[in-house]
Amino acid sequence: MDDRANKVILGGPMMGIAQFDLGFPAVKGTNSLLVTESAPLREQDCISCGKCIEICPMRLMPTLLARYAKMGRYDECKENYIDDCFECGACTYACPANIPLVQYIKTAKKELLKRKASK
Repeated sequence: MDDRANKVILGGPMMGIAQFDLGFPAVKGTNSLLVTESAPLREQDCISCGKCIEICPMRLMPTLLARYAKMGRYDECKENYIDDCFECGACTYACPANIPLVQYIKTAKKELLKRKASK
């Protein structure tokens, strides 16, 4: 691999998962392997542009879900239909403030599952 390549994504640019270890196997279901040179993007404050809301195929409010997730207010995420999100990545891709919206949503979903399992 070229020395400039510093990011490997398995599964495509929007829904793929970044690989932290290059020892992962490429199997029959591996549909894409993306190797890129990328500078780390700094997350900025939301500028309330609404691009994530416009592009969301489920008509959710990803910025609201991410804000609640950051604050640990997972019950509010549930009330705002976080389970309807299928984590397509469109909101993160469209965000000019480089907010990793899908990652915050995944974190909130994981916490909600933990709470449900502990009951």
